[in-house]
Amino acid sequence: MNIDRSKFKIHPSKLYLSIARNPFDEIELDILMSYQHRIEMSQKEEEKAIQSSYNDHSDEYSDFVAEEIFYTHLVSNIMFAALTVAMYAKYEIFVKTLLRACKAAKFEGAPKSFENFQGNADFLKKKLNITTDNIENYDTVNGLRCLSNTFKHNNGFYIETKKNIIPDRLKKEWDIKEKSKIDYTRLPFIEMTEECYVFCDELKKLISQEIRKKIE
Repeated sequence: MNIDRSKFKIHPSKLYLSIARNPFDEIELDILMSYQHRIEMSQKEEEKAIQSSYNDHSDEYSDFVAEEIFYTHLVSNIMFAALTVAMYAKYEIFVKTLLRACKAAKFEGAPKSFENFQGNADFLKKKLNITTDNIENYDTVNGLRCLSNTFKHNNGFYIETKKNIIPDRLKKEWDIKEKSKIDYTRLPFIEMTEECYVFCDELKKLISQEIRKKIE
């Protein structure tokens, strides 16, 4: 019996779509919450140890105690800032996989990799008619990008530029002021993760729909 094996072939674009796992799903949320708990507990334990070591001379060494406790906050702030970098890096990998699916579907001008935030948005708008800034929670994902870049390039000092703007609503919610250092420990990481999940879920659905139209 002759079998037409072509019927069982999976289009490469569908393979890429199948491995494009939402980087903010329940598994990632659990991991995030675990890291958040560890950082917070480590800071509390360190502060407790500092207080204990100066317990008998608290008045005499009060300045040293305050300085060391402040240092523990700085360390925690760096660790939380690094979380925003890790979160956005996972988003980049996710989008890179979706772009590879577009390239496999023969969309003209599809980027070979994650080039830049606006460049990818321009491609999706021009070739797939997907306007990313109309997708729910776009501001949160873009805000995450700005948080990550602020830590990597400006040592945590938020400076607005044409390509680095956090919407006023989020600046208020995240307690961020221009030309001031961001307190990453105060960010609502769980809420941010949930909102980024919604955005990524919708983005994948929209791209998948356009790819199906193209290949089927």
